[in-house]
Amino acid sequence: MGFTRGGLVLGVLAVWLSAQLSGRQRRAEDEAQRAQADLALATEQTRRLTIVAKNIHNAVVITNSQGELEWCNEGFTRLTGWRIEEVMGRRPGTFLQGPESEARAIQIMHEAQRQRQPFTIEMINYHRDGHAYWVFIEAQPLFDREDQFTGYMAIESDITERKRTALQLAQQEAQLRFVFESSPVGMSWVRHDNLNAQIVNPAYQRITGLRAERARRPGALLEVMLPEERAEVEVLDERLTAGEINHYELERRLLQPDGKVVWVEYSRRRYVEAQSAAWQEVVTLVDITALKSRTADLEAAKELAEEANRAKSQFLAMMSHEIRTPMNGVIGMASVLMESDLTPRQEEFVRTIANSGSDLVSIINDILDFSKIESGHLEVERTAFDLVTCVEESIELLALRAAEKKLELLLDLAPDVPKRLVGDALRLRQVLVNLLGNAVKFTERGEVMLKVTRRALPSGRNEVRFEVSDTGIGIEPRKIPRLFDAFTQDDASTTRRYGGTGLGLPICKRLVELMGGSMWWESAPGEGTLFGFSLRMQAGAGRAPEPLPSSLRGRSLLVVDDNASSRRLLGELAERAGMRVTLCAERDDALEAMSTGQRFDLAMVDHDLAGSEGTKVLEQLHRIWRDQAPAVAVLAPKTFRLQPAHRRLAQLVIKKPLCQGATLRAWAELLARPTTKVEPAKPVSSAVKAPASDSAAAKAPGQIHVLVAEDNLVNQELVSLMLSSLGYACSCVNDGAEVVSRLQAKHHDVVLMDVQMPGLDGFEATQRVREELPAERQPWVIAVTANAMAGDRERCLSAGMNDYVSKPLKLGDLAAVMERARTGTARERV
Repeated sequence: MGFTRGGLVLGVLAVWLSAQLSGRQRRAEDEAQRAQADLALATEQTRRLTIVAKNIHNAVVITNSQGELEWCNEGFTRLTGWRIEEVMGRRPGTFLQGPESEARAIQIMHEAQRQRQPFTIEMINYHRDGHAYWVFIEAQPLFDREDQFTGYMAIESDITERKRTALQLAQQEAQLRFVFESSPVGMSWVRHDNLNAQIVNPAYQRITGLRAERARRPGALLEVMLPEERAEVEVLDERLTAGEINHYELERRLLQPDGKVVWVEYSRRRYVEAQSAAWQEVVTLVDITALKSRTADLEAAKELAEEANRAKSQFLAMMSHEIRTPMNGVIGMASVLMESDLTPRQEEFVRTIANSGSDLVSIINDILDFSKIESGHLEVERTAFDLVTCVEESIELLALRAAEKKLELLLDLAPDVPKRLVGDALRLRQVLVNLLGNAVKFTERGEVMLKVTRRALPSGRNEVRFEVSDTGIGIEPRKIPRLFDAFTQDDASTTRRYGGTGLGLPICKRLVELMGGSMWWESAPGEGTLFGFSLRMQAGAGRAPEPLPSSLRGRSLLVVDDNASSRRLLGELAERAGMRVTLCAERDDALEAMSTGQRFDLAMVDHDLAGSEGTKVLEQLHRIWRDQAPAVAVLAPKTFRLQPAHRRLAQLVIKKPLCQGATLRAWAELLARPTTKVEPAKPVSSAVKAPASDSAAAKAPGQIHVLVAEDNLVNQELVSLMLSSLGYACSCVNDGAEVVSRLQAKHHDVVLMDVQMPGLDGFEATQRVREELPAERQPWVIAVTANAMAGDRERCLSAGMNDYVSKPLKLGDLAAVMERARTGTARERV
């Protein structure tokens, strides 16, 4: 029993021990499984962390407790340029730090490491190749399970670009602050969320006279503005706040605390952000007090200058009138005397008086024109005009002087040059006459030619080139530019020999430039001179060019002229008209051409051959063809008179210089005459125009009542004599008031109205006549003007005058203007 009880106990104990051992084994197995799982998890986490650390862009390093590198990722090698095997076991500071590494940063890092503390720091490190870069280091100390320090783990980021950007921003901010602080323009800036934190610069304080504290307050600027100038600013501020405008600018006066008034250019601009509706505002103040003062001074000076210019203009007009008035008497009386019966000796004296008077008038004109150009009073017009007429009239004015010197004066006008252009015909004619006059003056033998050509421009305009060439004395090229200086000629001997003021070329150059053109020149001593200029002009509306006479086509022409240029121009003209041309330079050539039996419809013989040589040519023409002789014209200068011996041989005298239209009409007229009858030769001017019929209502000169308004008694007598010689009767008055009184008392058909008279001048008198007299008693008013100032002609016409004529009066000019008055045809404005 006892054994059994003991065995039972042992059995129970054995079972219990077995159960305990089995439970512990199971628990150990469970713990081993859990440990294995934890290890696997830890291994996986370690693997993942290693992948992250390896592939992360930033550098990651781990050091031991001695600061020696134990591990680093590839980011570290990319950042530093060092390979992993090269840096393991080394302290990073020994190979990464350099001259620019800040000592203070290194000290802070070492102090944190000494105290086993985490730290962050920015510092300069050095790449393996030697270049510096900025890094941001974030380091954490590492401890084991027993809390023993084992080293540091650090993450390093490259912040070089951020540092560079920050530096640039800092520099820009410093620059902007420098500009803001040192700018002479007053500036203020404020944001919507802090109106009391307005920023103002020193210039703003200086201009407003306010200290910074007060200047920053909202509304402070409006307080120092003059009360009478605030209302508009307040309205604009309301519109700015409402978003109707985003800026405005005004000129305003500020009253500083010390009583000083400052003129400012005040600008206010607001910028509103689209998304948030937040805004910022900038105000600028520019001190314009000195500018206002200078402007006031300039305005006063301008008024004084304008007053001086007005006085100068009045002086010029007065001087022109006072000088031209006696010259009008001299030249006018000479022209009247030329029409009377004079002996050759007396005619020579009178011609000398007339020429000397004309030279004096030219000098006066040059001086007045130069003065007008220098003072800026000379203006150019842009009106449609007839270029052909302008050119032909210009060359016609020099015809007599060229004839007296036995010079050939030639016009070479290209056929494609437009007949009508838009420009200033008066100033163009002035330039041409001046250049032609110089060429004639300085040429003793040979020729003077005016050549006109045209070049089409893409814009539809025309570049017209004018060239005046001569065979005169020539000029050294180095001296030509000096000729465009006022009062200058080639040398003193030239001045003594040829005379002149030396103003002609300077005036020409400035007139050409005023018309938008340019001048050029070519010359050599003894080889002549060429002066040219070009103008760009639009074609003007008007009548179509006169067609070439159809009667000339197919006809034959014999030209006998010893001047090669004249011969060439005649040949080209004839060929353009469809004629067959034979050109001969001398008598023998002409006789040889005639002896071949060739028939000619028309012959042109130069006056130089109209002596014994020319007579032989003409006689040979008639002897060979007898009754079938061609029509014959003699080409001659203005001074040429056909001898009685030649009258039976020539039907027509065509006066030089040749003009294309007149020459073609003369040829057509000759060919239209019967060839069996030789009529007495009749001179024809080359500048004559196609005849125009008179008005049916025109009065005869004796039926025209003329009133002469002239305050100078000599000129009264002169005009009376001129009118009398033209068949007109006249009466004279002394001023404008007498004109009005006389016309109210008695009707006159024409009034010759001097523009400048004492008391009531010609302009005022004409205006009163137009206002006070009924329409049926209105006279034809002709202004007699010195034409000294720009716009005189326009002023005459706008004052109600019908026509004008310039002093000094010449019989031909007076005859022309009276004929226009007689026929009721106003002068064509070209």
